[in-house]
Amino acid sequence: MTYGKRTVLAAAAAACLITLSMLRAQDAAPATAPSTSPAATQPLPSAQAVIDRYIEATGGKEAYASIKSRHLEAEYQLADLGIHGKLVADIRSDGKARIWTEIPNVDKFTIGVTDGIVWKNDQTGGPRILSGVMAQSTLESMQLTPEISLEPYKSAEVTEMTDLNDVNVYKMVLKYKSIDAVETRYYEVKTGLLLRTDGVVPTDMGNIVVTTRYMDYEDAVPIRMAMKTRQSMSGLSPEQVNTKVEHNVEIPDEVFALPPEVQELLKHQAATQPAK
Repeated sequence: MTYGKRTVLAAAAAACLITLSMLRAQDAAPATAPSTSPAATQPLPSAQAVIDRYIEATGGKEAYASIKSRHLEAEYQLADLGIHGKLVADIRSDGKARIWTEIPNVDKFTIGVTDGIVWKNDQTGGPRILSGVMAQSTLESMQLTPEISLEPYKSAEVTEMTDLNDVNVYKMVLKYKSIDAVETRYYEVKTGLLLRTDGVVPTDMGNIVVTTRYMDYEDAVPIRMAMKTRQSMSGLSPEQVNTKVEHNVEIPDEVFALPPEVQELLKHQAATQPAK
């Protein structure tokens, strides 16, 4: 496999994750460091207060609590390489989730969570059962509304008020409980909206340093969501534009069924495990 194709595959894997949640980070430096604002001497709010403001700015607690499912469709492009693809994500509140991505002439990717099994299947690497950091990252990402909960973190702190592209923002640093990872978020002071995350995405190709920008917040009843995300990673700039977002729609169990290849892999693993 050429280096170029490896880069495309890694970018596509990252696109699957950012569809549903904030990206993971592991001591990653921002692509362009925000400048210190004169307003930085003001008392800083708690991380929970910033999250609560974000919740209110995007629909309110009752709206988030009412969400039981999400169906999302998006266009994905890597203009640097002239590549365009499609992405479909389905997720339910019972923990079942699936993200399907197709990049013509490159590959098709599916990542899913089915009855606690975290799996991935694509034409290049074949079926895999994820474990360790990859499984944990996927599980925490493929939730309905992970961005409004601080439960997965051992600490979350608003460290400063600063300027991001001439916009006044709160910088929040979050450290995970389960793995040695840090996530950095930037929320606009005026609106309460999340504007950017900095971090490292764990993929099959290794960790990829990523900056993600969230744009074009629009109604996706009952909440508002960023309908465009643009990344900076490994010299590339993949972009995802949501073309359809539906909440509380019926998503049948068949959508989350394990592909035959993954089922065969599970049978093989069970047959080769040493007897206890």
